Amino acid sequence: MKLDLNPRYTPMTWLAAIIASADPFSAVLPPLMYAAFRKRFPGLPIGENPPLLADAHSARSDSLALGDTVFHITPVASARVIRQCADDLKTGLRPELLLPDGEVEQAKRRARRAHIHNYMTISSIEDWVGSSMTLMSGDENRDTYDIFADIIGLYNQRLAEVNADPAFIIQLN
Repeated sequence: MKLDLNPRYTPMTWLAAIIASADPFSAVLPPLMYAAFRKRFPGLPIGENPPLLADAHSARSDSLALGDTVFHITPVASARVIRQCADDLKTGLRPELLLPDGEVEQAKRRARRAHIHNYMTISSIEDWVGSSMTLMSGDENRDTYDIFADIIGLYNQRLAEVNADPAFIIQLN
């Protein structure tokens, strides 16, 4: 996947371009989130459940665990994903739902209907990763685009580790 991104644009714009090009979502976004977590939380154990590279047609989420929080990465907040979050709460975990920006409001409505909206966090992938990149840029005193390039490098490394289709490797111009 070759992307021509303007380094002067915002991190949210770069991520939106990846999401728009991610076909299928499940082959690109979970490993990208894994890379973003690795960059943001170096050295911390990040659990994966299930292994990253989901069935794109199941509308289920991939999950990353960090401490008592489980992050569900999904293209849509299906009823199944909301039930998964409710199940997490019953076991003492704090669910955080990460999905494309255009799906956030629908996810919040579904969480409200399930009466779990006050017990979970719902964020867009673009905002979560974009804000993390901005914070890392300040922490490391580096340009935000360089942080983004680091995450893409970790993403490509992750794809190699799981023997993913090389068509999903991201090349930045």
